[in-house]
Amino acid sequence: MDQLQVRKAEPADAGSVTRLLDELGYPASDDDIADRLRWFSRSGADHVLAAVSDAEAVGLLTLSVVPRFVVAGRFARITTLAVPPGGARDRIERALVSEAESLAARHGCTGVEVIATRRPDGQIDEPFTSLDYVVADEHEVRYEKTLAPSSPVRI
Repeated sequence: MDQLQVRKAEPADAGSVTRLLDELGYPASDDDIADRLRWFSRSGADHVLAAVSDAEAVGLLTLSVVPRFVVAGRFARITTLAVPPGGARDRIERALVSEAESLAARHGCTGVEVIATRRPDGQIDEPFTSLDYVVADEHEVRYEKTLAPSSPVRI
């Protein structure tokens, strides 16, 4: 993998992204992934970045810009970093995170936060400590509530 390009993921990348996510334990159909990519593309505040080598997605990062209300400004949140294990993993992660940080800065964000979640196999990947990210609050508690499915909303 000599050439690595980080760019906005497009619905045409659905097959490649589907294979990447499936390899990491997140199965989905090409149509479902294409729908997700279209939604992120229309959002304006949400971005999907693909690391591409030889026309194939070899890594994926999603970034959301979040406005603050009680203080001025915005911050960005990395919600997905999907890179399979292998020799180029560190290089791909660094390229994706670097581009995400640049994108966040262009949105006027004052910082970037990451929420690490467990993969389906129960493991947590922590590439961010090597990229100068620090645990913001070891005692922070996140609350979550699962909502019942409703009718799809067309955006």
